[in-house]
Amino acid sequence: MADYQYRPLPRKSCIRIVSIHPGNFEDDIIVSFRTSNFPRNVFPYEALSYVWGSKEDPKPVYVSRSDFATICASRRRHKIRHAKIMVTQNLAVALRHLRYADRPRTMWVDALCINQADDMEKGPQVAMMGKIYKLARRVVAWLGPEENDSGHAMNVMESLGAEVDVDFASLTLSPSESCTDPRLGDINVRLDFDEKECLSIYHLISRPWFDRLWIRQEIYVANSEAIMMCGLRQVKWEGFRRGLACVFMKPGVVVMPAVSSRIIFHVRTTLLDLRRYYRSSLCEDPRDRLYTPDYTKPYIDLYEQVTIRWIRYYGGLHIICGCELQNSSPYPSWVPDWSKPSTADSIAGSQAASSQLMAWYEFPRPRVLRVCYQIPHFGCSTRDLEKHYTIHDYARVLIRRNFTNAFDPPNYAWPNMSAAEQLVELMMPEDQFSWDDFQGSSACRKVLNIAAEIGGARLLQATCGYLGIGPRSAEPGDVVCCDRPLLLRPSGNNKFTLVGPCFVTDLGYGEALLGPLPENIRAVKIFRRDEDGINSGFKDVSMKSLPVDLTDFRRLLSQDPRSRTYVEPEVIWKRGVDLECFDIV
Repeated sequence: MADYQYRPLPRKSCIRIVSIHPGNFEDDIIVSFRTSNFPRNVFPYEALSYVWGSKEDPKPVYVSRSDFATICASRRRHKIRHAKIMVTQNLAVALRHLRYADRPRTMWVDALCINQADDMEKGPQVAMMGKIYKLARRVVAWLGPEENDSGHAMNVMESLGAEVDVDFASLTLSPSESCTDPRLGDINVRLDFDEKECLSIYHLISRPWFDRLWIRQEIYVANSEAIMMCGLRQVKWEGFRRGLACVFMKPGVVVMPAVSSRIIFHVRTTLLDLRRYYRSSLCEDPRDRLYTPDYTKPYIDLYEQVTIRWIRYYGGLHIICGCELQNSSPYPSWVPDWSKPSTADSIAGSQAASSQLMAWYEFPRPRVLRVCYQIPHFGCSTRDLEKHYTIHDYARVLIRRNFTNAFDPPNYAWPNMSAAEQLVELMMPEDQFSWDDFQGSSACRKVLNIAAEIGGARLLQATCGYLGIGPRSAEPGDVVCCDRPLLLRPSGNNKFTLVGPCFVTDLGYGEALLGPLPENIRAVKIFRRDEDGINSGFKDVSMKSLPVDLTDFRRLLSQDPRSRTYVEPEVIWKRGVDLECFDIV
């Protein structure tokens, strides 16, 4: 049987719609295509959100040049032979479950409707995917076939979703108007799940669909008709989401995978968030970690282009905090490789070592990033720590100074200093501890998750005595550049290789450039939730000492606590700060 040869789309604005011909579950899968000018004159369709799965042992989908009605008439005369498209087993199983027995089903499925062998076609088609899902008659999220009591878990999600209302902006839970058990809407009442319910829900939300990188753009742009489908069981997405939020928010015994909370609450995601929150998420092509990629170019070249554009647009170097030194890489060390898992962002935490000042940088030649910063002239030793540090010091490093009262208003998602010190004391002995030691303390559990995320990170001791943590590739002789800060490795001729981000206890709020905060002042992050999600920033009182007009900056700061301002390097030089220009290669 010959492979199907796609006809080129007549225009970039056109899309293919696939018609899944009816049949019984074990029948061959037969489809036909129609081309529509998108978004005008498009046939009503459903859009499939799913995981491609393994490419091993692919299965055929047969393509008819005729629609179903024509095929029915032709079958009376002779047996029809169709060209084939090979698809993953997961998609083949999905199509068998989705296929109707008595009528065609019109859908948009990326693996079928986009010519995957044509990189020139893929780029423009991927760029339209957000609108394709948004304008679909219905989005169908395929979780996989029935297994591990998934039908029971789907029933629980639907039942919980009908019992509660969730305000996803304020993270509040309440009983729905039609609830039969008001306790389910009380966030303080524990869910009374038995072992069967706990295991079935855990297995359901651990399925690969919840780990896919782009499910958020597929399910959140969908209309209210969107459904979750597992086996033959279907549940409306809106109810499923409320049920999932109820499980996540209430005290209970179901362990929620880390990515699932981002799916539930739909926090608007920036490019840096993609790395931080979705570094373990799955995607078929490394270029898919960028929105509307150019599939004709190597992924790392695209990553470099995006990094340069981000730095120029935002005037900061935050994006390179996602870098982690790669062995024998021919690419610049300052370009994040989003195709590989990394703990870099977990190590960096939320710091502003350059206060609220924009970066001083230029690109003097290809693949070179020239910056102007103070490099504290102390190396970082990763050997046995010579100075005796206290539990308090280690707690500051582990929590990265994100204590309850480090925020305004206080952020109780983080522990206070006393709880953090107790946690460190429990973690330091060789004796094992269990989750039961932290029962009821969500803040401590959060810290334990962070500790697990940065597993393998190395404790650093600066020659001046500062304590910090850095990537596992840190070596004695590496130096700190005060931006987030960053760990650099000298390579001669005023050139440095970026090892990765680090955290240093006393370089988090502009101390290296503007001096230490006054004794009666402490840094407090502004903590607020808005349409962009949860944001934090801080107002550095040391900025007042700069001989520049900060009126416009203060106005911007009142609107966005993350705002930064540009100050000429000469202003900092005149304060006696030894800035240096050097190249990161």
